[in-house]
Amino acid sequence: MYLNGVLIVEGKDDETLIKSFLEVHVFKSDGYNIRNEDIKFLNKAAKLYKIIVLTDPDEAGERIRKRINENVENTYNVFLDRSLCNKHGKHGVAESTKQHILERLKDYITLESPKIGNVTISQLNQLGLNGDSKAKEKRDYICKHFSLGVCNGKTMLERLNLLNIKIEEIIEALREYGD
Repeated sequence: MYLNGVLIVEGKDDETLIKSFLEVHVFKSDGYNIRNEDIKFLNKAAKLYKIIVLTDPDEAGERIRKRINENVENTYNVFLDRSLCNKHGKHGVAESTKQHILERLKDYITLESPKIGNVTISQLNQLGLNGDSKAKEKRDYICKHFSLGVCNGKTMLERLNLLNIKIEEIIEALREYGD
């Protein structure tokens, strides 16, 4: 099963739970202070995909949801029932169940894999985008050039493919960088 869109959650535990039963592109907000670069990425992704917001049913989750809705186009809000996502006194996505999450996301689930790019980690390695500090400089340039937000190598690969950016476009951008 695939999610037809980009899913915004708050953190790593939320992502881990959801990815354990659903093929999905996840954007972790890591709290309320989403960088402007990440907002640019989400707006770029919103031209191709639905942006589905699934935050915790608490005050912090609502602040994050509001910030995303005010700054990102093509957003769809999914809400969890607070009484069904409670463990050890915490209320959140990571404390929910597979069944409850699938029920809330059912309108966005498809059996067809989304069409994404095919850039590989090997290609990025060959272009010197992973490794030492020079690789980080180049990676930061590519992320800025394509409005990918702040990324490590793995996240950059996922976002390049999500936006269907071709290896030839990356090579051209690196030429402009002076590589």
